[in-house]
Amino acid sequence: MKIGIREAKNNLSAYGQRAHDGERIVVSKNGTPWFEMVPCTSSPRNVSPLPNAEPLVNAQEAVAPLDETDLAGWQ
Repeated sequence: MKIGIREAKNNLSAYGQRAHDGERIVVSKNGTPWFEMVPCTSSPRNVSPLPNAEPLVNAQEAVAPLDETDLAGWQ
């Protein structure tokens, strides 16, 4: 579906719902396509370590408390 920017502004909730339901809404400005309204998609984040990556600090250093000099810089 193609609509003008003013129409999109005046009926944003209705067109937002239609886009959320899977309809492709193309919003145009002066007759030229400007942007599309599409539903958000979420995909699981890849949090696995990079292959062949070496840690910058070891586990003991990562959980060690800050000394007074480092701590002062965070206050």
